[in-house]
Amino acid sequence: MLTAGLLAACLVATASAAGPSSPTIYALHWDSGSHVDLLRLDAETLAVTGRISLPGRELSSPVPRAVSPNGTRLALGGFPVISMFDTQTMREAGTADFYSLGLAWPSSRRLSALGARNGSPLEFATIDPDSAAVVAEWPLPDSLVTMRAYSGGIAALTTPVVRDGRQSFFYGAPISLSVFGRSGAPRLAHAPLVRLAVENWHATPSSPLPPRATQALALARDDLARRRGIPPAEVEAVAVRPGWVNLFDLRGRAYDIVLGARGEYVSYVATIDPGIRLGDPTSLPGRPAPSENDILRVEPGTWEIIDARLVADARRGHVYLVTSGSVLVDVNATSGRIRYRPLQQSLGDLFLPSADPVLAGRKVFAATGGVWTNPGQRRFVIVDLNSGRVVDRSNLGYDLYEGRLEPSGSRVFVYSPVRGVSLLGPSGRARYTILEDSPVGQLHARGSRAYVTLGASVAVVDVPSGRILRTVTFSDPIELLVGRQPPPF
Repeated sequence: MLTAGLLAACLVATASAAGPSSPTIYALHWDSGSHVDLLRLDAETLAVTGRISLPGRELSSPVPRAVSPNGTRLALGGFPVISMFDTQTMREAGTADFYSLGLAWPSSRRLSALGARNGSPLEFATIDPDSAAVVAEWPLPDSLVTMRAYSGGIAALTTPVVRDGRQSFFYGAPISLSVFGRSGAPRLAHAPLVRLAVENWHATPSSPLPPRATQALALARDDLARRRGIPPAEVEAVAVRPGWVNLFDLRGRAYDIVLGARGEYVSYVATIDPGIRLGDPTSLPGRPAPSENDILRVEPGTWEIIDARLVADARRGHVYLVTSGSVLVDVNATSGRIRYRPLQQSLGDLFLPSADPVLAGRKVFAATGGVWTNPGQRRFVIVDLNSGRVVDRSNLGYDLYEGRLEPSGSRVFVYSPVRGVSLLGPSGRARYTILEDSPVGQLHARGSRAYVTLGASVAVVDVPSGRILRTVTFSDPIELLVGRQPPPF
């Protein structure tokens, strides 16, 4: 739930009451009493040109939103409905009973959504903008990992949840990508050579397991051999499955290791952060059945990845899965065909939660680091989509643990509350830095303008020059959601 005084705005190229040449920002404004209004603002002056009250609405940040291709309708998601508004009259045009995580408006006759209704599992849905009726639904194939809503549609990364009778495993199985856009029904693309795991690794015939998994397996075999008084060679490795644990003395990234010895089968839990710790063995009733999340015998060439994010190129009709490992998955949004694009090196471990990766031109800018990563090991990297080359720009000093990225054409803004705002060129070097001593909150770019929140004020910046054109102060602090939509989690 957004707190009082927040203003969430989405910028679109529509005509407002100020005239056909004046682009418009649509904003949601919460006052001190949690009352919410939908505002229409002039994008140059930030003057209010229209308002509608939305009593009793429950909205979460970031607010899912989409604008019709001709700019005459605005859809806002949130709990428990999708609301559609006429942007010229500023009147509500209908509501759909659907809780949405993401929205897209790929054609004038179809609003696309990812979410659920009536407590049902997550699904893709098509909504008729005129009647606000849900006219088609497709269940999400597996468990949702992350998603991306963009102007051309909605992309989702999913992975199976494997259950073996003892526990559930979210990690280890091959991933899938679904793209729901202009083609109508979602396009499902399986990526059997990519698995969500707890180490970045590219499996080979001689080294199928990642380094820490190999070490944990060796420790478990030695421990069971010692307990049974048999040579380690008589202990069979049955399965290795990655995951996370939160036990009394074992927490973090871990492997569930199943071993067999003289007809007996046991399971070990081994955590790998900061070092490898082995739990006591647990007896199993028999040999477990083969499981799709077992990484012990993966196909050579398989990539195991710790984390992944989605970025979209609506103009080219492609969605890219940017992984923490040494591979990028290119998905054709129209056909659903995938292409594995090997990278020169792994990007890191977890993507920083605040600095969501962005696509600028033909390059992806990303910041990695995690709860187990020292500040000196955090990375700021640039991936060239044409060549697969990875350029490490960590030496430039952009620690994005509390910072963010925002694309602007082929350039990228880097900003944080303590370092101000810098515009980086395609090579990652700064063109200029502004607002170094100001409390920068959010930055959103569209065309030649960037909007920077500074407490209760918004600075309008000319992107090419970095010149601050004007600063407008509101009665309460505001938050702008202009341009691309960050994922909800």
